[in-house]
Amino acid sequence: ILTGQIQAQSKLRSWKTNEDFDPNFKKMVVIGMIERISLRSEMEENIVIQARKNNLYANMGYLLFPPEMGKPFEDMGKVRNGLLDKGYDVLLSVAIFGTSAKRYIPPERVYVPIAYYNRFGSYYRNSYAVVRTPAYMTTEDQYFIECNLYNLQDGKLLWSGRTFAFPQTSLNSQVSKFGQRLFKELKAKGIVVSK
Repeated sequence: ILTGQIQAQSKLRSWKTNEDFDPNFKKMVVIGMIERISLRSEMEENIVIQARKNNLYANMGYLLFPPEMGKPFEDMGKVRNGLLDKGYDVLLSVAIFGTSAKRYIPPERVYVPIAYYNRFGSYYRNSYAVVRTPAYMTTEDQYFIECNLYNLQDGKLLWSGRTFAFPQTSLNSQVSKFGQRLFKELKAKGIVVSK
């Protein structure tokens, strides 16, 4: 069961766990759940740059895992243990979905993560099914960016956030600005602290 606090902003809506946790993370891995490899790498790099500007060591998921999204994640326990062994303590997933996806929540409704978001493994399986569908990104659709921050020690969801919908024509500019917006939100809400 997900229990937490819901926050709204003009650009990013978010949810935060009510459970206590230490926001002094040492090492973050950013995993873009985006089928288009060029877009995935741009998104991951943008977030990692902002993490490093905030003195949080971060690395791009595409440097640790092959570009084919499904292969390394068939055994989530093995992935998690491998990341822990390398010193990672937090995982940030970021995905781009069309508003036609059943998970889209219009702005006038409260944003609360779906129950399966609570563990990265179940979130990954459900999201991977969406982004792997043929032509899931089309010029006609509107999109939103969604991210989740997971504690790798216990696998629990700490924070979830998403942008409002935007047209496909502004996708590149949204991706290029997202990391800055994301870390502004994470710091403001006490999810991560700058060292």
